Amino acid sequence: MTKSTPLPASSSAVAKGRVDAVHAAARAVGVDTHRDIPHVVPTSYGDVRIEKVTRQEDPWGVTWIEVWLEGGSAPEPHWRIFNPPTLVRDPAGDVVIAGQRYRKDPLAAVAETIAANGGAAQRRIR
Repeated sequence: MTKSTPLPASSSAVAKGRVDAVHAAARAVGVDTHRDIPHVVPTSYGDVRIEKVTRQEDPWGVTWIEVWLEGGSAPEPHWRIFNPPTLVRDPAGDVVIAGQRYRKDPLAAVAETIAANGGAAQRRIR
């Protein structure tokens, strides 16, 4: 087993804030272990059907989220995301980075990341 090197305090705090934001957004729409129907998040790649989101932390303070998708009765999560995204592109968004507009929507940002990496339930035809 390899020993994990802790992140610098500032990086760790940013990552932990992002993990907390995604977990709070998931709980706000009812994505948890007591929900029978997945939360459907439309993305530019297709819909992502999220059944469960949990927040994890190791003894060194590194945090991440674990995501189960629809049909995920497996004990292991489908996705583990460290330092998850919290912004999605939006022409009317109030956050501007390098000339691009974004809005803060942590759950949609995670769904977009999952979909971009092959996790969309049904691909959209472009």
